[in-house]
Formats: sequence, structure tokens, C-alpha cells
Amino acid sequence: MIKMAYGTRCLKLTVILMAIFSVTAQVAHSKEKFTLPTPAPLPMSLPIPSWEKNFLLGDGLVPGKRMWVQNMLGNIWHYGTTQSVGGGTGMYVYAPPGGPSGYLCAYDTGVVREEKNGKVVRDDFNQFKGISLWIKGDGSAGTAIVSQGYSGSACKFRIPLKDTQWHKVFMPWDKWNKPVTGPFWFLAFGIERKDDSQPGWYIIDKVRLYKEMKSEEISPTPDNDPPGLLPAKAFVSGRRHITKTLAKLQAKKPVKIVVAGDSIVAGTQLWYTAKAWNLPESAMRYAYFERLGRSLMKHFGYSSVALPFRSFDSKKKEWTENPVPRTSADLTVMAVAAGGGAAQIGLDHIDQILKEKPDLVIWEYGCNDVTYGNLNSFLKATNESIRKLRAEGIEVIVQTITPGSDPTPCAWMNNKSPMEKAGYYNTELRAAISNKGCALADMEWAFLARGPQFTGDIYSDSVHPNHLGHEIMSDLLDALITDRDILIWKYGPVADSVRYREKKSLGDGPKK
Repeated sequence: MIKMAYGTRCLKLTVILMAIFSVTAQVAHSKEKFTLPTPAPLPMSLPIPSWEKNFLLGDGLVPGKRMWVQNMLGNIWHYGTTQSVGGGTGMYVYAPPGGPSGYLCAYDTGVVREEKNGKVVRDDFNQFKGISLWIKGDGSAGTAIVSQGYSGSACKFRIPLKDTQWHKVFMPWDKWNKPVTGPFWFLAFGIERKDDSQPGWYIIDKVRLYKEMKSEEISPTPDNDPPGLLPAKAFVSGRRHITKTLAKLQAKKPVKIVVAGDSIVAGTQLWYTAKAWNLPESAMRYAYFERLGRSLMKHFGYSSVALPFRSFDSKKKEWTENPVPRTSADLTVMAVAAGGGAAQIGLDHIDQILKEKPDLVIWEYGCNDVTYGNLNSFLKATNESIRKLRAEGIEVIVQTITPGSDPTPCAWMNNKSPMEKAGYYNTELRAAISNKGCALADMEWAFLARGPQFTGDIYSDSVHPNHLGHEIMSDLLDALITDRDILIWKYGPVADSVRYREKKSLGDGPKK
């Protein structure tokens, strides 16, 4: 009953947020209000969704940390859902019609053997008998696959999907089709179907290592998934501060936009979208600065767009650029990224931006300040960077810090979660820049709009957004610059969402 009440509260909270954001979109569009109304408080220190708990502790990790799931861009997808056995949220694993599904990779897991000073201090494989999980299937003749390895391996455990009710499954090491014989790091989830023209899905919860085959009492939660299709304009404002750039775009004059920031701008953890392992740069087509550039080219009618990428090597203390020589075009959307860098790095190297003589700068720094910096340094560097850019006549869009997807309190963050600490920084950031003549793209509120327990859908790890997260960032900036009505959180199975596809299927979502 407690768990069900919690799910109901989350649904009510989401409805309240949607109402606020819907009104805000109209106000921001008509009166150009700079700040958004403060939304209802979000529970920033939620228990971790039970399907994401790191059931295998992982080298260097602690109990209760997430099990990060990487979409390998096969024909298979994962989504958070309120349906669980009582842990808050479960995970949909869904394969839409059309071809073999591929695998979802769960990493930062690991059945670990660890030695110190010649003594074994940890031996997961021998300490535990295997892996257990709760599952309910789609009622089909298909099979859920749990596999050792990042994209499947010879060691597989098959679970029939005929049972549509929650039931617990034990997977002893010696009962896999090829017995597991020792430690491993990755775990993958897949689906085998009798007919690939039909969809297949299952929901899993409470993935754990176990010592004894015993079940526990569960309190299944209902399907109360909060709706998607939220207006991007609800999360942006200050369009009046970028009118010079807008005028040049509308006249199809040469325009240069620089997106400056850290590893998020650099597209870190988008490696799985690469066309081939030896073509890592091809993953950048999913990075939000490239998506934005292609969209602006199409909207404003440019014949082409240049998408150069300049990155900072912190070890060599030097910048490199790709491609060389740079492609020439009347529209340029350029990334200047210092992976691992705090806002001070952006300020120290602001010459890398100024020498480009951009019309508009999109400022993203902040995630690393939350991780290892301090608030005063972050605000000081951000304010000084904005001052220098504005002094050169450059228009600025400031992004709030993306919240991450880890609501776990950390001792080294004064028992605050990274998500909660990011929220504190963003509150101060909004106030600090409110009179600086900048536009705002509120990535934090957009990412948290369906509830913090669903951010795992749009992250590759605790810090770096996946291709769906980059799509949301691109869509917010697109809506701010073009004034188009764009919807975010538009992939399935979000209640009431549209179903759409790209070159690689994003899935239609299970039929509910």
C-alpha cells in the first residue's frame, strides 16, 4: 500500500508539473518572461529504482549504486516504468518489430575477484550462487535472454515470456546454457522471438546476486507512467536576448554558433552509436550540437552546415580540431569542449571561443563543478565568462546543469545526491544570470519533467546523456532559436506519447 501510494503521488506531481509547464510555455512565448515559475518540489533523494540497483557491486562501487544500462542501438530499448514488485520503478525491455533485437548492455556491474597484499578480500563468484530477478512477460512464445558480456556471449540464460504475472527466476552459475565459470564484468539483456515481425517485451525488477533460492513478499505497483509530449518552450526563455543572431539566421546570412562546455558537449558515452568500432567520430552525429546544426540548416533554408569540433587534451594541455581542414559553410555550429573541465577551464580558455568571432555562444559548463568544484568558483567563472562574451557583442544562451541520473546521497557531498547538488547549483545559477542579458535553456527541469526516477531513460551513465538525452537538449535549443513548437519526451512507451522512428528504430513501445 505504501509503494502504491508513492506511485500515485508521483503521478499527481507530474500532472502538476505539466500544468505549470504548459502555462509557462504560453507566458514565455507571449511576454518573454526570463525565469520560469518554481515547480512543485521534486524528491531529489529518491530510493534508486530497484531494477537499476547495482546487484553486482562492481569494482570501486558501493552497494545501492545503479546498474547502468547502455543501449547498443540494436532493435531493442529500455524504459523506466512504474510497474514494479514494490521498488518504485521497473525496467521495460522492448524489441519493436523488424529484425533481430540485439542486446542492452548493463555495465559497472561485475562479478569481481579482488586481492590485496596477496590475500583474496572479495570473491563474488564463489560467495554467491548466481543471479536472481523478478520478471513478467508479454505472454508470447518469445524468450528473455540474460547474457554474460557487453553484447551477448556464449553464456546465456533463457526465460520464457509466457507468464504475464510477476515471478522470481533464479539463474545458478551452472544452469546457464554454457556454465559461468568465473568473474565477469558486463551483463546483457535481449529477446528472442519466434517471429521478428511481431514486437516482444518483458519487465524486470530487483536484479540481485543470491546465496539462497528463497522468495520474498512483493507489493506490485500499477502502471502509472507519467505522460510525455511536454512542450520544449516550457523550459526556455529570454529569446529577446538573441535577436541579432535570429535576424542573421532569418536573412540566411553567415552565422557562427559555438557550443562551449565539458564532456557532455564532447558527446562522451555516445560511442555505442558509432557506425563501426573504427569510426568513433561517427557517433558525433547524435551529439546535440550536431543535431542542432542540422535542424537549424533545414529550418532557415541554408544549403549546408559546418560542424567542427575542437577538444582540449588535459594531459597535453593543447587543443585539437576535427575535421582538418575545416568545412566551409554559411552556417557553422561548432563545439569547443574540455572533457572533465569545470567552468574555470572555460574561462581560462575563452580565447578559443573569442578567436572564432561567433554570433552566439551556448554555455554548458557545470557538471564537473558539481562533481568536484565549489559553488562560488562556478558562479564566479560563469559570470566572468558571460561578461567577456557580452563585451565582445556576442549573444549568449546559458544552459542549466543537467541533473545526472543518480539520486543516491553521497557522504563526500555532505549526504546529498549528485542530482540534489546539481539542483542547488542551478537555483543559484538562474538567479546569478537573470540580469546578464542571456537567454536560458533549462536542461535540468526538462530532464526531470517526468520525475527524477525516469532520468535513467536518457542517460548512458550517471553523468552523460545518451542519444535520447542529447535529443532533448537539441530540441530545447531548437525551440528557443526557431520558436517552433517542439515536444520532448516523445519516445515510447511513455503514456500518450507519439511513436516515431529514425534511421535506427527508436521503437513503438509495448502495447498496453
